[in-house]
Amino acid sequence: MQTSELMMNSKPLTLSMSVEKTIEIYFKDINDGVKQRDSFSEEQGSLDFLLMRRFLFTMFNNMCDLDVDFITPKMHEIAHDLKGMSRVYSQYRSKASFPDIAFGNVFLSQQKDYMQVKQRSESLNEELGTLEGQEKVIKGQIKAKNEKLANENRNTISYVQLVEEIKKQKGRYIDTIHDIATIKEQFATDSKIMHDFEDIHKGHFLKLFNVASTTYKEKIISILNAQAFKFDFILWEQAKSSNSIIRYFKEAQIQGEFCSTTYLKYYLNSLNTDTMSEVQQQMQELYNYLRSLEVCSIMVVVKDIDDAMNIKSIFSTIRIDISIEVFVDEAKAIHWAQSNRVSLILLDDRLNKLTAGQFLTAFEKRIGTHIRVAVISDDEHFQTSQKIEKVIKRGFRRHELVDAMNELIG
Repeated sequence: MQTSELMMNSKPLTLSMSVEKTIEIYFKDINDGVKQRDSFSEEQGSLDFLLMRRFLFTMFNNMCDLDVDFITPKMHEIAHDLKGMSRVYSQYRSKASFPDIAFGNVFLSQQKDYMQVKQRSESLNEELGTLEGQEKVIKGQIKAKNEKLANENRNTISYVQLVEEIKKQKGRYIDTIHDIATIKEQFATDSKIMHDFEDIHKGHFLKLFNVASTTYKEKIISILNAQAFKFDFILWEQAKSSNSIIRYFKEAQIQGEFCSTTYLKYYLNSLNTDTMSEVQQQMQELYNYLRSLEVCSIMVVVKDIDDAMNIKSIFSTIRIDISIEVFVDEAKAIHWAQSNRVSLILLDDRLNKLTAGQFLTAFEKRIGTHIRVAVISDDEHFQTSQKIEKVIKRGFRRHELVDAMNELIG
């Protein structure tokens, strides 16, 4: 590189790519993983995946060991997708943990003017190292020749030759010192140009980076939690129909509903609480979390929206450990129940499209589990099947519904 070529325009650098675009590129794989699973944003159920991850997959593997036919296509699909989204989360954590590195490797690397100055600066630094090495060599040579000159006879040809050599080397030395000074000046100018550019854009980059990082984390966790809920729901629905698993529960004297809470309680009861490991303590925390979610979930299906709102209002005064969903559309009710655990159904015998009996048949076919059922009917002896546990007379008073529900909820 010729010194005359070094001094270049030092005007402020321009952007080749916006901050927003570079962040979009940086999180592209994360965004693709989230978009592929947008449908899970419609799921109403949620379980803390990060808390349940180890337990969920351990439980899944245990079930597979108990029943070789345990994995259905639906279960395989959600398990595969959950593992895929878990990998997206791990990738996200890696990317989100290093915003400063992202600024350099993604934002700055996309800026043509900046990279041109950076490459020039790196070349200058290499050239500076070479010239400083040459400067030391020439300086040493001049010193050696001067020492030799001191011992030469001024009237000899050797003396004249040494004087000429020293003169030339001093000229080279001066040129080298000049080149070093020029390079240092350009290097300092380039360093300032790059520093100013970084200073102008880094704050904006980090601000948008943190916004994007937070947004993606919320979306990923939301999807994972919805997937965890669906996976847990499908797993236990399949377990309820597995003779091998039912037999295992019976032989192990595992009592209670077929669910993660029951299974985890059985596991914890088998441990020595005096010597619990860190993992076992985490399982205890998980059990406490699952217990906190145990509210009585009641689904109300009636014909009239006013009746639905009235019943919901009454339920809100009963107990704090119940949740209620009301429907006037039978299909929507069944669809909701497919992704949510239902503890109790309050059903009007006058529905819009189905009879009460038809609804319960469709419910059992789609959901595949036995749910306690109360029916609102003018006929106190209303019967469609043995599924009906309580008949509540139409035109009931508030306290009558409250008493009936408390009796069923227990």
